[in-house]
Amino acid sequence: MEPNPGPQDELVAHLKEGHGDSYERLLALHGPYLLRLARSILPNEQEAADAVQEAFLAIFQKVAHFRGDAQLRTWLHRVVVNVCLMSLRRRRRKTEVPVEFLEGCFASGPSALDELERRHIRRRVRAAVDRLPESYRAVLDLCYFEEMEVDHVTHRLGISGNAVRVRLCRARRELRRLLTADSAHAAA
Repeated sequence: MEPNPGPQDELVAHLKEGHGDSYERLLALHGPYLLRLARSILPNEQEAADAVQEAFLAIFQKVAHFRGDAQLRTWLHRVVVNVCLMSLRRRRRKTEVPVEFLEGCFASGPSALDELERRHIRRRVRAAVDRLPESYRAVLDLCYFEEMEVDHVTHRLGISGNAVRVRLCRARRELRRLLTADSAHAAA
């Protein structure tokens, strides 16, 4: 005898069939939690709301691919975390150089050259981080760029503290390898 489908199975089935009320139900059931999650990752309310909206669009488009291997809430959590991390990466890439800095570069002095060198190094490191596998990038972004403690990273990514430390170690090793290879290539 086949077991009766649970509330999650029923909701997912309705979502896959395109029932309009199932989308409202999904929002009502999981929206507040996902918004709190986005707020804990992103620095302001508007970015968090935008990220949740973007995540729900992705969820609605990809719900047909949800196999049910994990709990629906776990899948939703993962989608929102990924959208938030992408938002953080986009924001970091849009850094602008202030006019005062440019004026200082032309004014003279070793400090202006030092600042240019520091910015060049930051860009090289950021480019190397962007080439890392997603699992390594996520841990590096949260631990170093967002300055989160391992306990918080485990909660955000839904992995153990040991897994965070292992990924962090591997990410640093791979980052070192990429930067060394880039330096060797630039010198050649």
